[in-house]
Amino acid sequence: MFHDTTIEILQSPDAAPIKTIYADVQPYSAKVTFDYGITLEISKRAFCDVDEEISNKPYFRIDNVYYKVLNVNGWSDHMEVLLYQCKRTVG
Repeated sequence: MFHDTTIEILQSPDAAPIKTIYADVQPYSAKVTFDYGITLEISKRAFCDVDEEISNKPYFRIDNVYYKVLNVNGWSDHMEVLLYQCKRTVG
């Protein structure tokens, strides 16, 4: 893994960052469908060190773009985090 992308972890898009981590962020294409026909497109995934803050399904800010953490797959030495790019502008 290449931890070459800076990620700020936030509890909500308009909150101050909780912490900053580094991860390997890659393009990714998948869809998640919820009740009532709501479908979200996952556009990126991040590979990073295990971090308890990420388990709470927060938001990420990468280069001033906001992402919602939709799923976290954890292993003993790293996590795979699936990200949905938020559509609204914050601020």
